[in-house]
Amino acid sequence: MITIRKAILEDKKDFSNLIMISSPYFTSLFSDKIERILQNIFCNEVNLFSFKNVYFAEMDRKNAGMVLGYDWKIKRRQNFMTGLLLFKEIGFRIFLKLLLLLRFNATVGAMENGDYYISNLATYSEYRGKGIGKLLIGQSEKDAVLSNCKRVVLDVEKDNVNAINFYKNLGYNIEKEFKIDFKDNKLFFYRMVKLMNINYTQNF
Repeated sequence: MITIRKAILEDKKDFSNLIMISSPYFTSLFSDKIERILQNIFCNEVNLFSFKNVYFAEMDRKNAGMVLGYDWKIKRRQNFMTGLLLFKEIGFRIFLKLLLLLRFNATVGAMENGDYYISNLATYSEYRGKGIGKLLIGQSEKDAVLSNCKRVVLDVEKDNVNAINFYKNLGYNIEKEFKIDFKDNKLFFYRMVKLMNINYTQNF
């Protein structure tokens, strides 16, 4: 049996593990101490990585997966505080990556009024193929409707074909492609979108 629940502080280790599964480039983006940093800001209530913006899926009384998401109003309120917390954790070294961080903030995670953004979705490998990701996305979509969001949006790396097909099967469409210069490489992403409405009654 799979249970979806709001995150609690005790989930911080699983949160950092699952974030790194969904976004392995975070280590290069922030610091080699990213797991500790993620756990610390997860426990802070007012930032985009807060436990308040996370749901976990439990199976066999163990955390199997999680989703991090928020609406455009939360992004507007908490974006600056997220930057302050990262500065507190990383220190002045963050300025060495400032241009890269600004590029990420303006592209990956960019939102319009009325958007709900799914930032990270991840499942531990031993629990994949059991419908956990679908249930977590369903929870995010329910939250989007409750927040009167018009769209649910997410960004996925262009070469992650399995994830792209997964989202397409749930009704998401590719809106655009964009890239970010990342060290000596370029990261290519698709922005995928699903329209919401107040009569959203899809069963998960």
